[in-house]
Amino acid sequence: MPLQFKPFGKWFCIGVFLLANLAGCTDGTHDFKIRFHDVYGLKNSAPVYFEESVIGTVEKVAYTDAGNFLVSVAIQPEFVSAATTASRFYIDADPQGGTQKVLRVVQLEPGGQPIAEGTVVEGHTRYAVLYEQFAHQLGQNIAILESGINAFLDELQGIPESEQIKEIERQLDAIIADLGTMSREMKDRLEHEILPLIREKIEALRKRLEGSGGGKALDPLDQKMDIIDDRLST
Repeated sequence: MPLQFKPFGKWFCIGVFLLANLAGCTDGTHDFKIRFHDVYGLKNSAPVYFEESVIGTVEKVAYTDAGNFLVSVAIQPEFVSAATTASRFYIDADPQGGTQKVLRVVQLEPGGQPIAEGTVVEGHTRYAVLYEQFAHQLGQNIAILESGINAFLDELQGIPESEQIKEIERQLDAIIADLGTMSREMKDRLEHEILPLIREKIEALRKRLEGSGGGKALDPLDQKMDIIDDRLST
């Protein structure tokens, strides 16, 4: 005999089904999407890191008709304050030493408005975020800037010389733009502690480019360094 549902039993089963699905959709996480030009092998279920803590999960990586990727993330409710308009997102190596890629969140400054649920924000490359951190720290805290420029120069090791030159030029542009707002103390530390690190990197690039005849590519960097030196001496 076929199984017969009484009306109440049928609606009870439907209700349970709908509640189960609703519970799966409202798990309390803060969900939005991040647009990237390349995801470098980022996969579904990858962790989202803020500093040393895992604060969420990559729910889906989707390629779009526009030729970019949308990465759907779910941030745990206790970490919503880490995902704001002052946050930047980039894809990074696994800090645990694994082969997977992870999504990393960096805040340029405390505060900012929380990212609205369901919106799409722009992702960045690791180098772009390092540059933005450098530019933001410039003129704010020279001690933080020192550690930031060291990290930036270390990161440059893995990219072609032409890209390194472009990134250093952007750094020098940021310094030139902020020289007028620096205190005398900050200018002294910039001159004696920060610029020597950049100068050392430029000279290392010069040696590597000498054999290939590419030394001319460093002329813009030399010119910007001269501008900085002139302004610091006045």
